[in-house]
Amino acid sequence: MKNSLKNQKESAPLFASLLSDIDNGPAILSVREDICFADNRWLEMGKIYLKPSPPEPNQGKIEPVEDAVKYGFYEWHCPTSKTLLEDAFAAMELDEDNNKDARQKKKNENNTTRCALESVIDAATRIGLLFPRFDPEIICSMPFRRPTTVIADTNAICQGGVDFLVRFLYPMARLKIPALVHMEILNQTHNYLEQRRKYHRSGKINNPRALYDHVLSQGGQRALLRLELQTDTEVEHSALFPDPLKNAFSKDNEIQDLNLQAPIRSYCDRLIFETARQHQTMVAPGHPVMLMTGDEGLGRMTLAEGLQPLYFHAGKPDELYGQILCGTRFTPFDGKLFSVPLTALLWELAVTFGNARLCSEDEKKVITIQAMDQDLNWQPFHAKDDLLRIFWSGFVEPDHLKGAGEQPTPVTINAASPQAAARPLVAKHPEKEAKETSSGLSPDTIYNFNINTMLSLMESLVARGSVSIAGKDTALEGMARRTLRKYFGFLRAGHFVTISGETIQATELLHLLWMALKSRPLDLDGIVKALYAVPSFEIFCDTLQKKRMISMTSKTPKKELPDPTYLQLAEICGLALRIPEEGVYATFAKISPQEFVDIAIDAFERNRKGERYVLTGLWLEAMARDHGIHPIHARNRLNEAHAAGIIDRFTEGSTPETRFDSHTLNVLEVKNGIPTVRKICLYHGDFILPGKASVSIRLEKRKA
Repeated sequence: MKNSLKNQKESAPLFASLLSDIDNGPAILSVREDICFADNRWLEMGKIYLKPSPPEPNQGKIEPVEDAVKYGFYEWHCPTSKTLLEDAFAAMELDEDNNKDARQKKKNENNTTRCALESVIDAATRIGLLFPRFDPEIICSMPFRRPTTVIADTNAICQGGVDFLVRFLYPMARLKIPALVHMEILNQTHNYLEQRRKYHRSGKINNPRALYDHVLSQGGQRALLRLELQTDTEVEHSALFPDPLKNAFSKDNEIQDLNLQAPIRSYCDRLIFETARQHQTMVAPGHPVMLMTGDEGLGRMTLAEGLQPLYFHAGKPDELYGQILCGTRFTPFDGKLFSVPLTALLWELAVTFGNARLCSEDEKKVITIQAMDQDLNWQPFHAKDDLLRIFWSGFVEPDHLKGAGEQPTPVTINAASPQAAARPLVAKHPEKEAKETSSGLSPDTIYNFNINTMLSLMESLVARGSVSIAGKDTALEGMARRTLRKYFGFLRAGHFVTISGETIQATELLHLLWMALKSRPLDLDGIVKALYAVPSFEIFCDTLQKKRMISMTSKTPKKELPDPTYLQLAEICGLALRIPEEGVYATFAKISPQEFVDIAIDAFERNRKGERYVLTGLWLEAMARDHGIHPIHARNRLNEAHAAGIIDRFTEGSTPETRFDSHTLNVLEVKNGIPTVRKICLYHGDFILPGKASVSIRLEKRKA
């Protein structure tokens, strides 16, 4: 059985090959918990029927199936509640004795197992196959027409309420996650891991309880990680403030006199409500603050305390069990279509239960997704890239995966005779070829290309391992050979690819660059280190660093202007800033938050000219012009210094002046796990504090 570490997008061709080999279904969907289920038992979760579109002209058999996997063209036929419960009991091999104690034990196990299996409903709600049911009065106000802060409790995280909010109500709904929610989910994880340790020590555990702890904790943790790492949602995380009810748990004469020594139930719910109450005191009057919960008790208490609950019911068992769910749905407010990829369902179930499987009815053709096992070594980049271990066997995999997972192929950089290897891409000009170095490329060759197109090409190379120039599945389809040379010439110059005929093969260096581009927060040092492998880009940056400023005015000769592609690359790397009608300033300075404070205050004082506030863009450009500090680094150091309590920042919003619209900056952002370059205006004010029009800023050094 072959295996590989993959994310959802990379694995789609693999699932398409499996489903093509079994004639588009039905495929059996199963899950497994490795310490609760006996032997190699799997719990069947229903059948998957793929509904691919008819193939278009010049399209093979596999492409429509792959599109169906990616865009949710499938039906999930779910088992009945009774069947699922019976199969779960059989998988766990629970005791069937009929004495009184055994009957009571079985009743308890039955209730716990039923609660654990309801996590399937929560998983379906989290990915959008089901919607939570809200109060009719709240539905009338959706989608929100004014900014509203929503405080989420643990139920809202685990049962899909927050995923619905992010998917359909953001950005008007501003999300705040109390620290206690993270603590509750972490505590549930600790309970499950304790069960695992007990199992490995003695081999005996309470199987239903361990299953319940597993699905509750891992499903909740994945929801939090997805929220933080794989969406563009801005999430406020509240600190743990002093406990308002600590006297209920400590000895106190006054408390003893009142006979209130008993611990108060629903204590965590109360602290979550206190977070909402505290936030309400910090916002402007009239700004709505809601507490999102699926807990009826907390919802009632929120109403009684004068706050508005964003109350919802999670999906009921009869909405899922025995029903057919479709991967393509309508959005609830505007009737547009949205899709839930089949891989999203498989990933969610794999993390929730530990293992998920899609196979043919005879179980000879199978793909297994594994999220938790004693032998798996988790790393943070697994969560950032949403990587899980995939095992497959019994079917013909895609061409680019043949041989993958069997033995690693050594990464080689073709430096011996790249001219012959890349001949189809190299222009036939002997005089230019004579100038090329032993690496096959001139070190001062400048490559002009669209950076977002280059990022799309890198994505294809990393996902597939290699691409064909003649293929129709890359961002370069239909481009002329001269244009292709710019893209692949740059990649070859940095040893990010090797070229053989019409095939472009990614190297390990490209994978490292791609990881740096996708990281959150951005790994600018890693990106710079990787791009410096391109000699011409390194020369460009060294020249800029030595000159400190390259003039770019209307009178500057065209031949002296910096290359626009390399200038954009330098901007997104934090190495340069272009100020219109002045030039390009080198911004290589790296300073600590403590050193930053004095520089920031000095730049503010010299530019405010008697005013209390200075334009944010003016302050950022002054930091770059006078001190070589890039706006990205200025923003980061300002946030760090503010968090450390050594500087106070105040912002003021207003309508930006259009005369500064040309003062732009290219920044790298990660959307849905894919890096992209966006142009922003420094004077619009939303760069320093995203989501706020902080057009003007005031800085004050905080006294010790």
